[in-house]
Amino acid sequence: MTKQELDDLISLSPWVTLTPTGQPDEYSIRARGGVVGSIVTPHVRVLLSPKASVSVENLFFLLDFAPDLIRWAKETFPFLADMDLFRIIAWMLDREIRKQLARGLVRGYVDRSDSLPTVRGRINMTAQLSRHQSMMLPLECAYQEFTDDVEINRLIKGACRAVQRSALADAQLAGRFRELISRFSDVTDVEYQHLPATLTFNRLNEHWHPATVLARLVLGRHSLRDHEGSVIGSAFLVDMNKVFEKFVESVVREEVQKAGWYLDRQADRDLTDSIAMKPDLVLQRGNRDYAVGDAKYKALEIDEWPHPDLYQLLAYCVGLGLPRGVLVYASEAQSRVEHVRTAAIDLEVIGIDLSAPYQEVLAAAQNAARRLIGHAEQASRSERRALLPRAV
Repeated sequence: MTKQELDDLISLSPWVTLTPTGQPDEYSIRARGGVVGSIVTPHVRVLLSPKASVSVENLFFLLDFAPDLIRWAKETFPFLADMDLFRIIAWMLDREIRKQLARGLVRGYVDRSDSLPTVRGRINMTAQLSRHQSMMLPLECAYQEFTDDVEINRLIKGACRAVQRSALADAQLAGRFRELISRFSDVTDVEYQHLPATLTFNRLNEHWHPATVLARLVLGRHSLRDHEGSVIGSAFLVDMNKVFEKFVESVVREEVQKAGWYLDRQADRDLTDSIAMKPDLVLQRGNRDYAVGDAKYKALEIDEWPHPDLYQLLAYCVGLGLPRGVLVYASEAQSRVEHVRTAAIDLEVIGIDLSAPYQEVLAAAQNAARRLIGHAEQASRSERRALLPRAV
């Protein structure tokens, strides 16, 4: 490894950890905090893969449950064998745009103001008097124009340009997106600093929604800056911690609703008067808490359950006054129950094996949801029994 390559890798410390291997100029590289994706600097290209057991198909199956991220279909792309997420998603965006272009660009009405020789729409009298006073012409008109230059098309064109310019794209990919950009010639170029909060979809433009989801994903993660603010490369990163939590949350929410419970996600609760806590999953009925759970994506050894997460779950149980809790891990390790003797609290740890077929991954998450529901039902029964009058 050259000094320039090492310097570039050190600059990526928020995302990767370097560990000397003991061999001269040789280091092992590991992603920090569960991020996966691609990073390119002037001297190195780094691919951050998820756990070795997680396939591309399973990764996108999990992303399917993350709101505003992506919809995955079993299709073949040129880079499906590797874990370069940027290229995979870029090819998906390319496919999605080309599929929808057969139906034409999104068109809509946009408010315009202009100085015209004849009336169009209505005359803006305030602007007319302030700009032209006693002159009859030109006329300051306010009107609506039916055009391709709408926010959805601007967002997609911006994503196409981001791919085409990115150091993460090879010549073939850049060429395909350069051609796509030409199809949006009447759409304004926008350099997005902040993505639009919401886009409006209806039956006429709903078919473009998957492309906008992919476009947001590209635009939100394509630049990498150093501490001085200068661009040192390109990055496309996905936080697997959030993806796994969203997956578990979505599955639990669906099962909980079927069972007639309410899921309070990332619930604000107080452990003490000065210490707040935020459990991932709290099951409620009638504004009362009956079950609590937490989800963690971590690179664990097969038989290792880290104690801090159990301590955290124990705090949730104590703070909510519940006799049991569920901790859901992305792990191949067997599920188990830890009994806290002095507190009479059971901590149930459930592993979801992400190396299994995605149908089994979903089934394991549904089982974890049902265990959480079972805890809630048990707590509810105990509460009802406590309210029954005692026999004299």
